Amino acid sequence: MVKIQQTHPEPGIIVVSADTSCERPADRAEFWNEVVRKQVVELECKTDTGQDLLCTLDGFSCSTGSANAIHVGKMSVRRLARAVDREPSDAVVLNLLLRGEMQVAQLGNEGLLTPGDFSICVADRPYELQIPVGMQVASFRIPVEQMGCNRTALKRLAARTFSGESGMGPLVRAYVLALMKQRLTITSKAAEAAMRQLASLLGAAAQEALQESSVQRTEHRERMVLQARYHVDRNIDSDELSAASVAAAMRVSTRHLQRVWADEEDSLVAYIARKRLERVAASLSNPARSMESLTQIAMSHGYLNMSHFSRAFREKHGMTPSAFRQGAAISTATHRA
Repeated sequence: MVKIQQTHPEPGIIVVSADTSCERPADRAEFWNEVVRKQVVELECKTDTGQDLLCTLDGFSCSTGSANAIHVGKMSVRRLARAVDREPSDAVVLNLLLRGEMQVAQLGNEGLLTPGDFSICVADRPYELQIPVGMQVASFRIPVEQMGCNRTALKRLAARTFSGESGMGPLVRAYVLALMKQRLTITSKAAEAAMRQLASLLGAAAQEALQESSVQRTEHRERMVLQARYHVDRNIDSDELSAASVAAAMRVSTRHLQRVWADEEDSLVAYIARKRLERVAASLSNPARSMESLTQIAMSHGYLNMSHFSRAFREKHGMTPSAFRQGAAISTATHRA
């Protein structure tokens, strides 16, 4: 059983102090996992070397979350899908690294924490922590509703590395360090207020990161669209030009490129077709190419199927290629006269 030390006579706060070295080696893993489950969320903590789990935790839990100072050696930590199903949680887990190194992974995102950095993981999804050399961390369980953030948007920040040196990072870090100093003597009322304030600061840091991420995504999209347009314009006469070939040239998946392009007026396929037909129309209007057949002109702009070319041209210009050419020739002759 977890040894719980009640240091305040008033209800509403539980102070916990746990040390696996006080347990039999055979019982340490089970003991530690139970401590973490009560104070943070249900996790599976293992050592890859077969060594005993030598860990300590001291902190408090109250109605507005929990705050803990944790020391561990080299280990891997996982929140498994079955743990999420067994004990659903609407909280985020905030980890601010004080010493050592920690790798965080969740929802396809990965982050590397060094001292002063922090990250968040959403407790309603599996996640993983890798601790290669042992660490000291300030770990908190914070209800999402207290952060004032959209839950879906918050998941985009899972496992992201927040620097304690920029933006809201210094404020979060300073508040965490101050709270850690009082974790064993804090009163129930102060603990609840402190955790609400920390949630508010973390929510502000999350909003700041989401805004930065939105700007970065917009800039990334604009750069990719310009690159795609440039590639299309340079290769418009190639019969191999397609959405897939553009994506391959840009070294991204076709699906990713199409998502990036989604806000444009035309689809990428429609854009290629429109640009190709514009080139054909310009060639049909060019007196210097009047001796070339329709087939020659169509093929010079990447059309290998004449039936497809004629149908696409009629849909675009409302007339056949030959009628368009005749009209262009008459217009040119009239202008010269």
